[in-house]
This record gives sequence, C-alpha cells and structure tokens, in this order.
Amino acid sequence: MTSLNEIQSQPNELEICRCAVISNAHMTQHDFEIMDSLSPRLSGEEGACHWIHPTRYSFLIRLSEISDAIGILRKAGLSDDFCHVVTFLSEKRQASMIHFDADADVLEGFSVHNW
Repeated sequence: MTSLNEIQSQPNELEICRCAVISNAHMTQHDFEIMDSLSPRLSGEEGACHWIHPTRYSFLIRLSEISDAIGILRKAGLSDDFCHVVTFLSEKRQASMIHFDADADVLEGFSVHNW
C-alpha cells in the first residue's frame, strides 16, 4: 500500500483528472442508445470502448484514455449536439472526464433534449 508521504514525494506519477458533471439532457435518446452499445456492459470485450462507463442513469466518459475520443464518438453516430458539448468541455474547460447524470445541471448555451 502506498503511503501519503510516498504519494506527496512523487506528485508527477499521479494522474489528476478534471471531471465535468452535466445533465443527460445534452444527449438525445439515440445518443444514449449508441453510448449504451459502445459500453463494455453490453458489448462485452470485443468492440467495447473501455473508456465509456455506464453509471446508474447514464455514462462516464474518460476522454484522456484515448487520443481521438471525439472522432470515435462522431464515427459511431453520436449527434452534433452531443459532440459539440464534449468538445467544448474537453478543449475549453480541460475536462478529461465527463459524467452525464440525470440530476446534474444543464449547461447554458448548449442544446437540451427532452426524452
């Protein structure tokens, strides 16, 4: 087990991630279905995106896990609205993870989908 002193003496070895928590309303129902199909929970090992994690009500995306996450999401057919908010959070807010949650706040200025 790593002690706190060991962690503090080697701060460059830890990956500290910034996580944005936003509403599911920033995805369409079709986006949700695509994300569900990409997650390891349904697709198993083969073809799964192991950087997309199902949560109780939605998903956690670890963008730092793969170099072209947004490109992969676009190719999978996710909506422009979804990709726009993910790109904004990744590039402008330096989020390396995005947690979509039913109870989270809606981001002003981005499309909202009621489904």
